[in-house]
Amino acid sequence: MEEELTLRENIIKDDIKLKKINLIINDVDKEEEEEMNKKSKEVICPICKECIKRKINNYSIYLNECKNNDRIDNILITEFENK
Repeated sequence: MEEELTLRENIIKDDIKLKKINLIINDVDKEEEEEMNKKSKEVICPICKECIKRKINNYSIYLNECKNNDRIDNILITEFENK
């Protein structure tokens, strides 16, 4: 079981000095989590989650031309599925 930490326990010293903090909050129920973890038949952009084209060159994969024009270069073939 994960121990829940207070906000103060999570704030790092740099945040305190800058008096600024960025929070990322995810609220995902089990059905959403299962849906997100399903394998797609299409290549999905890891940034915007839209379909994206892929190009393979010299054992690296390049992703580009999604709806938002995101671009990701030099993904090793062994790392592709985890992206």
